[in-house]
Amino acid sequence: MNTRTPLFFDNGRKNRKSIAVRIACGVFLVVLLIVGTTSGGQETSEYVSLATADITPVIAPSYGIISSNQIPYNGSASIKYAQDPTAPSVSPLDNYIQHLNMNVGVNSVTNSATNSEAEDSSQCKKFRPPPPPRAPMIALTFDDGPAQYTDYILDVLEAHGARATFCVLGNRIEARPDTVRRIVSIGSEVIGHSWNHANLTRFCKYTIRWQILEPSAAIAEVVGTPPPPIFRAPYGIIDDNVIYMAEYLGYSILGWTIDPADWRHRDPVHIYNHIINNVVDGSIVLLHDIRPTTAEAMRYVVPSLIEKGFQLVTASELIAYFYGELEPGKVYVGIR
Repeated sequence: MNTRTPLFFDNGRKNRKSIAVRIACGVFLVVLLIVGTTSGGQETSEYVSLATADITPVIAPSYGIISSNQIPYNGSASIKYAQDPTAPSVSPLDNYIQHLNMNVGVNSVTNSATNSEAEDSSQCKKFRPPPPPRAPMIALTFDDGPAQYTDYILDVLEAHGARATFCVLGNRIEARPDTVRRIVSIGSEVIGHSWNHANLTRFCKYTIRWQILEPSAAIAEVVGTPPPPIFRAPYGIIDDNVIYMAEYLGYSILGWTIDPADWRHRDPVHIYNHIINNVVDGSIVLLHDIRPTTAEAMRYVVPSLIEKGFQLVTASELIAYFYGELEPGKVYVGIR
């Protein structure tokens, strides 16, 4: 009978060479593991707040544009990013803003900062004084969260004393309840965006009712108070049944006037340009806090709008100013 000897027991020089190769590979892998552990200690896949008192190095939740730059908020305190050796020194949006030589309320990014800037960290928590009551208003709205980039956007809003509306999915609230509570704590608002981003026009009235009410119930359970009686339909698609159920339940429907299509154009320069070039008093801007490029763009969009004299308010505040009390079944899209 012709039986084959297992490879490990092959005789002679071949066997010894195979064993030596395996040992060398094992040693190489151990060395790689040790080097990776020591050199990559700063990196983390979880979000770390940029509004820390000691301005500790963190990884910004962006799309490969992490750098060791100093990102000043309100033109004062600096935020430091950990170095990613594979990333460019500055982001595309940083380069674009510097190219335009625009003063957008955030100083140009530099590769280093003075010790006095780094030590003056308490200024991160200072708010910009609110504009006069009659200043032009804009409502930034963020769909599909809460997500890992939501807190980064909240840092930018909080640093500039701005507010926004976050249209959240019910099935994502349980994973990030602290983020939902933080949205409310800084003066922004949370409203429903259905339970699972389903096209409401494909459902019967009973399911539409559930898709409207269930996210609001989840928000109320986390925050402690019910959200405003307004919701945004997924994809912005509605029909007579959706409007009927919204009116029956006492809810209004939130639309928008400006859509930079940040879900398609994952480019912070495009997002910045589209918003800055199109906003008017009463605009409602559609954005998505699940996109790192959107979070990156907000670093400049928010201070730029404020420098132009706009108040950044919630959608409910904007509607109350322009339209009065919310009307059940009415669709609000802002001022075009």
